[in-house]
Amino acid sequence: MYYWTETRASSKGLTTPITDVAKKQLAQRHRLFYKICRTCGSRNSSNAYRCRRCRGDNLRWKKRELGAK
Repeated sequence: MYYWTETRASSKGLTTPITDVAKKQLAQRHRLFYKICRTCGSRNSSNAYRCRRCRGDNLRWKKRELGAK
């Protein structure tokens, strides 16, 4: 599992892998740990108990298996 960051010097949009462990863990946490509303499908924070969009309380955790794009 690789996490990439864009380099500002590149005009072609090339990316480089994140090597800092703390930044990589932060990226994984933000990308994998959030809740999805089963009613409207919106993304919510990990500590939400109601949907920010429809105010429903039918939330599930995001499935944490990353696949190839």
